[in-house]
Amino acid sequence: MPKGLQYNDLTVLDLHRRSRIGEENRVNVSQGNGLFGNESTVIRMGEGTWTGRNVEIQVLRGLTIILGNYVSLQDGCKVIGNVIIESYCLLAPNVFISSGRHYAAREDVRCIRAQDYSILGDERSSLNHSKRIHVEEDCWIGYSAFIRAGVYVGRGAIIGANAVVTKPVQPYEIVAGANVNVGRRLSFDPPDAIASRECGHWPYFYRGFVHPIRKVDHSIEDFKFQVAVKDGCIVVLRRCEIGSVIIVGKVESTVMSILEINLFSKFGLCKVRCELSGTGDFIAEFDVDRKTDSQPQVQDEMAFSLLDSFNVYKLSFEMHDQPEGLIYIGTISQRA
Repeated sequence: MPKGLQYNDLTVLDLHRRSRIGEENRVNVSQGNGLFGNESTVIRMGEGTWTGRNVEIQVLRGLTIILGNYVSLQDGCKVIGNVIIESYCLLAPNVFISSGRHYAAREDVRCIRAQDYSILGDERSSLNHSKRIHVEEDCWIGYSAFIRAGVYVGRGAIIGANAVVTKPVQPYEIVAGANVNVGRRLSFDPPDAIASRECGHWPYFYRGFVHPIRKVDHSIEDFKFQVAVKDGCIVVLRRCEIGSVIIVGKVESTVMSILEINLFSKFGLCKVRCELSGTGDFIAEFDVDRKTDSQPQVQDEMAFSLLDSFNVYKLSFEMHDQPEGLIYIGTISQRA
């Protein structure tokens, strides 16, 4: 147990065995009996994720806070409400992220605290109180920055020290002050095909991949497989009308198995079932014209909305007979 840890419900914690909570942290569920959402109440920390001293993580009942793999929260950070911070993100000291708000203008003659109580004490109103914040992978959030409820921060963005972020942030955008775009870390211009052996293509392996975090391993037997995925991921390609999407990859295990892949895009939902050989290699081709569902449910409305000028593909994988194996991706391409 970390020194000075304050908590009120350890049952909501889902900690990877290689994650670490710092000293004098406060990890709590919000007080009160009201529900703010219909999800399981969870605080999840992934592999290699750690917090510094005096960090506060407070989840609202019925909602989640998820910190991906290799996320760092320096001293004094506060993450409150309903927040997702994806893998490889760095938060400098005193960053404040909250999916809630106070109410000052609904009943002008009443004090703010009284207006808060009237909203949060009403079951229907409390369900609409929290607006999820989603910070994508590989973002750097500077000292004492503030991110407002409902904000989506695209992959690779940099938020400057003392910045106030109340609007969506584009991938690899650099933001300072009050929503001021001061430049770009990288140009975000995806092609029609991406290959994991091309380092310049890694930004378009947008979310969910295991990226090299030290250096590219040129000694591996097959250099073309440099990024891997276990469950699900998102890739981004150039916007165009397409007929098919092709994925070339390799499953870590050489055990004979079946790999099922679901591909969701603005064009609909497609499914492919691949029989794997002993080498684990596979080629999956999705015929977009033969989609199975034109309007499937999707949990990434914020990402799809911000990236509307591109073709965004959300992939999920299911291994039969070998549920724990990694899936290495060689190329992903789209064709007219």
